[in-house]
Amino acid sequence: MVASAAKPFELEVISSRFEGDNCCQSTITSASISAELGKACKKAKKLSLAAKNARAMVLRVGDRATGLKVVTDYFSELADNTISLADNINLVANKISVVTVSRWRTESLISQLNKAKSREKNSASFDSGSLRRVFQGIGCELQKNNEFTSKLIRQLELELEEIQRQMRAADVVCVTFLLEATKTGEFQEILKSMAGDIKQLADDIKAHVTRSQTLLEG
Repeated sequence: MVASAAKPFELEVISSRFEGDNCCQSTITSASISAELGKACKKAKKLSLAAKNARAMVLRVGDRATGLKVVTDYFSELADNTISLADNINLVANKISVVTVSRWRTESLISQLNKAKSREKNSASFDSGSLRRVFQGIGCELQKNNEFTSKLIRQLELELEEIQRQMRAADVVCVTFLLEATKTGEFQEILKSMAGDIKQLADDIKAHVTRSQTLLEG
């Protein structure tokens, strides 16, 4: 963002472009998303354990539960993927916090320089050219900061949606699990109960991710 030398020297114009950004709120939002994803991770670890228990039961049942082995393996993989995605989302959320704090500091500097301009503009030592160059540099940094923040937020949106997509797929697989469980004779009630537990954990993860998405949209 380089200003033309022919344009009037208006430092306030540069700072006003970022005036509405609430860096404090962005930091709080990032922390809240991290907290929600922390809860989702705990549920995913329980999902992993539930999938392992279901798989052990399937092996115990034997041939009557052949179709369930693939399903339990799927849930185990799903849990691992969710934990990995949640960990990565937390890293992105932390980066957003760091970037917004940096932007807040830069905006504070803009405010201080504007005050200095107001105090010194009638002084013989006032050098508008030097201040203009400083503000051009600051403007470029803020532009880069905003572009990087937008990129991080987009990454966050995509990864949250990926978890949601996987949890929606889990709903379909749970139906398959229940249907296959009816073929296991005396084991069907135990397996149906396990399927119910897995579905509840998937629903809980979806709820935490939905709250994270709501926070991000807000």
